[in-house]
Parts: sequence; C-alpha cells; structure tokens
Amino acid sequence: MIGVSIKVSITCPDCESSVPLNALIPSIECPSCGAAIDLSMDVWKTVLDDAIEEAPFTEEGMGSSMSVLGNYKYSMVYGRLQPRYQGTKEEIEEDVILAGLKKSYVTHPETGEKTSVRELPPMYSSEFAGVVALVGEESSLIPGESEGNVIEVTDSPQPVAFACPQCGGNLVVSGEQRLETCKYCETRVYLPDDLWRILHPIKTKRTWFLLCDFSKKPFTWESDVESAVFVGDDKFCVVVENDYGDFPIIACLNRDRTPIWTRDDIGLLCDTEDSPPGLMRTPHGNLLAMDKNGKDLLVISSEDGSVIRSIKEQSKAAEGLPHFTMDECSGITCLPNGDIIMLRYQRQDVDTRSILLRFDCNGNPLPLWKKGQGEEEKKTGFWERLAEKFSSVRMTGANYIQDFGNYQEKVKESALELGAGSDGSVYMLRYKRLAAFSSSGKKRYVIEIPCSTVYGRPVANSQGEVFVISDSRDDSKQILRISADGQTISVVAESGQGEEEWNSPRTLILEPDGTFHVLGYGGTWITLKPSS
Repeated sequence: MIGVSIKVSITCPDCESSVPLNALIPSIECPSCGAAIDLSMDVWKTVLDDAIEEAPFTEEGMGSSMSVLGNYKYSMVYGRLQPRYQGTKEEIEEDVILAGLKKSYVTHPETGEKTSVRELPPMYSSEFAGVVALVGEESSLIPGESEGNVIEVTDSPQPVAFACPQCGGNLVVSGEQRLETCKYCETRVYLPDDLWRILHPIKTKRTWFLLCDFSKKPFTWESDVESAVFVGDDKFCVVVENDYGDFPIIACLNRDRTPIWTRDDIGLLCDTEDSPPGLMRTPHGNLLAMDKNGKDLLVISSEDGSVIRSIKEQSKAAEGLPHFTMDECSGITCLPNGDIIMLRYQRQDVDTRSILLRFDCNGNPLPLWKKGQGEEEKKTGFWERLAEKFSSVRMTGANYIQDFGNYQEKVKESALELGAGSDGSVYMLRYKRLAAFSSSGKKRYVIEIPCSTVYGRPVANSQGEVFVISDSRDDSKQILRISADGQTISVVAESGQGEEEWNSPRTLILEPDGTFHVLGYGGTWITLKPSS
C-alpha cells in the first residue's frame, strides 16, 4: 500500500483568513470569523485528485506544492509518504493502522501519544476508491469522535496584562471578547492582533495521510483506448490517452478493471488510427510497443510494467538483408515462435510502396517465408515465364491485396492491419479485403468482406477462423466470423442501430474461451460472452 501526505488550507470567502483543512470533512467553521464553509465533493476532488493520481509514479518522500484559484483559494503540499505518528517522523506500520481502525486511533509505542485513524467515510468512497484509511487528522474536526486523540491547540488559560492605550492603566484581559472596557477611564479598547493571537493561538495546517491500496481502485478513463491485448491469467493490457490527449498511459488490468499496475512514464507511439502500430503480445506474455523515438521496439513486462529491454534500430544488417527499424513501419504482428513480421514503407523503389519483412525476437533479419515441404511453387513453362518477364507487376513483385499471390513480399498498399494465428498463419487486412497465408507463405485465400467499413486488426482462433469488427449495411456494428477456408462469413454479434457504446470501436480482443472484448473511443469496453 502507498501513503499520501496532505497539508492544505483554503481562504475563507468572508474574511479572507487562511482556514486549515486538517481532516476530510463536509464543512468547517472559519476560526477567525466563524463563517460556515461548505466543503463539497468538488472541493475535495481539487485537493486530493492530483495527490492520489500522482502517488504511484512518485518516489517515496517526494512531493509537490501548489496554489489553486477558484471558488476558494487553495494552498497545498502533497506527496508520497508513509503515514507518521502525530508530531514525529516515525512511520506507522500498515498492520498497526488497520488494527487501529476499530478504536479510531493508534498509540505511539514509547510516548503513548495518540494519532487518529479511521476508514474513508462512505460518502467519499465512489470518488476516492482505493483509500483504505485516513491517518493523523485533527480529532476535534472528525464527526462523532471524542476529543483527546491528539494534542489540540487550545486558548491560553492565563489572563494577560495589557496597558490601556488611552490612560496607561494596567488591564488584565482574558480574551473572552475582542472589546474590553478600561476600569480606569472607561474607554472601549480593541485588543490588537498580536495580543489576540496570544490569547487565541491560530490553528495551523498539519500534515495528515491517506493510506491507499491501488489494487482496490478501478482503473477508469474517459479518453480513447488506443490499443489493447489479452495477456492471459484474466489480465488485459491497455493503452489510453491521458487527460491532455498526448502522453499515453499503459495499464495492466484484472477482468474487473482493477489495476495491477499503471505507467505513464514510458514513452510510446501507440495510435491505431495512425501509422504507429498498437500493442502486441509476445509468446511469453509480455508486451511489444513502439518507442516514442519511432525507431526502436520496447519489450515491456506484463507482470509489473517494467521495460525489460529495447530492440534497437540497426544501422545495417548483413548484405542483402534488411536492417531492423520501426521507422516507416505501418503494420506489425508477433508470431507464436516470437518472430516479428512487419510492413515497412520502401522509398528506394518507385514501383514498390511497402515490403513485408521478418525478424527474430532480437531484431535479426530472417527470410520472410520458410517454404514447407510440398509447398514449393510449381515451375512455370517457357511462355508463362516470358509473359511474366514483361509484366510490370511481376517485374516489381508488388501487388495490391486483392492480387496477392503465394509468398507475397512486396505490397502496393502503404499500410496493412496484420494478425497471426496460433499455428503461425498470417492475416492481412486492408479496408474490406482480407488475405490469409499459411505459416510458410502459401496463400489460403483473399476475400472481400461484405460491409462498409472494417475496424482494427483481424484476430483468429485455434481453428483458423478469423474475426473482425465491421459496419453493416444499416450502419450497425457487427463482429463477423470468416471460416478457415474463407468461404463462409457469418455474424457473431451485432449492435442495435444507434447504440452509442459501439459507435467507434478500435480494437477487438478474442479470449481462448470465445469471449470477445470491443474497445475504442471514449473509453469504450464491451464484453461479449459466448453464451450471449
């Protein structure tokens, strides 16, 4: 669990005095003028949201200070810090805090001084899910708590001598009221600020703490899901935009959307609507994602989000072989053996738009297709070879997807959505056309899907069936199944017309048990069980 320290005050709207917020409470009285200040949920979100969101990515002991102008003026300091006993720098163990929740305080083992602890009030649980305990709040502010859990600032118990500014007579004042009457000259005397503060010490900001278990906080987002994969063991990894729509957040989630880890400090290029490819899963359950430099490929652990290594751009490769780089890569997939197939734009040949390439898991170049036994192409006759010699298409070897042949390497399209089957089959999707190849490069089929638009990558099951998201003729969304031989296309699931959740899908995930997940714009995540 993670500790978050809070030290905050707001300015009273009536007298403009600083009012310390030393507890998570719905309202507070200004100690200077007595005005009641409403502390709405919006107030507390302003105070706590950044502190809670930044804590997992901040080193222990590090924090931030800031001032915020709005309906109130806020001054706050927050950071990642394990809860301390009140007035000390000594950490309170997590199990001590949890055990103290029943009696609402913990006791310092040496001094016996008490520090308040309590569970997050139910009224705040929906907004601050994952906060397990509040530690070190000012006990006198907590509704329903008895006084004495911590040492409180109290008024001075002793009267103070004061000289009358009119006659110089000696007055003894207790501070029960701000105006006193001189017993010598009967002048009404207003007690000055310095004296009033002696009699009524100002309550100052104090540091209190949130103890957070982020595994209990659902990962929520309102921005677009750029890419997503199923990594096994009921875990999903997603890439979403942050609130500003620029730096991506990568997260690993349980099936109930609670986070296992999140990272917003990995520089990624992951936009499935543009040329950079999205996330891929390796055979070992890790992740592949394009580095923000546009050259390298990052290998990211699905266990904790750490960057295991980087497959670096090569300056050159062996003669006659391509070098590894993600530059100009507009399609990529990872095969069951760990090999990577990518589509890369080629500038040197005016007749060729792109080329399919194959690399091992370390970025070493490999032959694209490894022809299997009995799959060698039949040798053409003399007249066929002569005709091919003068064919501009065959001279370059580049084809549009509808004209793909066996062992296709050069491609006239600038981008393809690539997918891989569990047997090493490779699937290529462009607009409404789908091409399927065996693991050795033998063409199985090229078909045109009967729809208006297709979204995202093709995904395949262990039987060789392929699934895609598409628009139907009446603009509803469908998940289509293409049979292993490409001869039969059927509808697996369909939205109703105008169903907003299906408006802009981007990614289709297929689990081994047949469960589908559709993810896309605006944080969409739809789960479809085989039974439904």
